Amino acid sequence: MIVAMTNPVAYAIQIALLAVWLTCAGAGMAGLVLGWPPPREKKPEPPAVEATMIEAALQNDAPPEVASQTEPTPQLPSVDEPPPVPDLPDLPPLPELPAFVEKITPSAPPRPDLKPKKQASQNAARNSNAAPAGTPAVQSLTMGQGEGRQPAPPYPSEALSRHQEGTVMIQLLVGTEGQVLSADVWQASPWPLLNEAAARTVRGRWQFSKGPVRLYRVPIRFRIAR
Repeated sequence: MIVAMTNPVAYAIQIALLAVWLTCAGAGMAGLVLGWPPPREKKPEPPAVEATMIEAALQNDAPPEVASQTEPTPQLPSVDEPPPVPDLPDLPPLPELPAFVEKITPSAPPRPDLKPKKQASQNAARNSNAAPAGTPAVQSLTMGQGEGRQPAPPYPSEALSRHQEGTVMIQLLVGTEGQVLSADVWQASPWPLLNEAAARTVRGRWQFSKGPVRLYRVPIRFRIAR
């Protein structure tokens, strides 16, 4: 069937409408297939803030004055002046006393001690070691040499621990039977332990041969072997 074209303008409009309808239909189908994004919610915009200038005059107010409070000055009680002292009458002068002079007899000055002072230890040693009347002259003796038995005194242990050394001079009197009658320290060392050991050994253990009475002085030396 052939349709004759009666109005070309109307025909063109129909063709254009058909094309528009096909385009819309295609777009709708594509939206269904692909899925359209959900519509975004519009956030409400905050209301605009209008700034208003306010003119304010600053007032420089001075702080209120504080009334100064002055404390009243306390009034001191008035003191009456003492009455004037009356003038005393002049006293008569005292009689003159006779001068008293005491005669003082000067005492005689003390006499100086002409004897030289000696140490008590030396005096005691000298007095104790003084030989009686009729004793022989003093002879020098070397320990371990000469007649008789002269053992060395033992070294005191306390003196050893304190490292005490020294020489003791002993004066001894020997009788006719060879026994030691007396043995005393004639010249002491600085250490009493050494002096006592030397005198005790000579007095108790030394022995000489028979003969006349003899008086000896013997040095005994205490020395630590190194």
